[in-house]
Amino acid sequence: MSAYKVVECEISNGEYIIAGLVDMGIPRNHIEVHKEGVPLVNYSGRETGQKANIVVRRENFKKHTKARWNADLGFEKTNKGYQTHINSEESYWFEKREPRFKQVAATMEVTAQAKKKGYHVKKVEKDGKIKLKLTKNF
Repeated sequence: MSAYKVVECEISNGEYIIAGLVDMGIPRNHIEVHKEGVPLVNYSGRETGQKANIVVRRENFKKHTKARWNADLGFEKTNKGYQTHINSEESYWFEKREPRFKQVAATMEVTAQAKKKGYHVKKVEKDGKIKLKLTKNF
């Protein structure tokens, strides 16, 4: 029997989570966004006790992983940001991709904050790493 693993996420904007998921290869139309949390479903099709605001349903998650059994992947909005809810069986898939996921989200966060402060942002990607160059005219 599998269980959901709850992981605190430093990402505070849902759009950044969606961008990270899309970067992982999950099409945008396979990502649900809900104002109120909705129940997550486990590998056998039963609702779990967890709810999430951003969800990749198990049938869509399975299309993008090689796991035999799949459950929903969810991100629940909290006062501090988001919590990731991932089935223990699928967590290996996500954990291998999590550094890149966080990098994509952090890049979006830095870019948004820099632009608010009047900086020009140039994004350069090389060897799977993202670098930002910020400049400001005085």
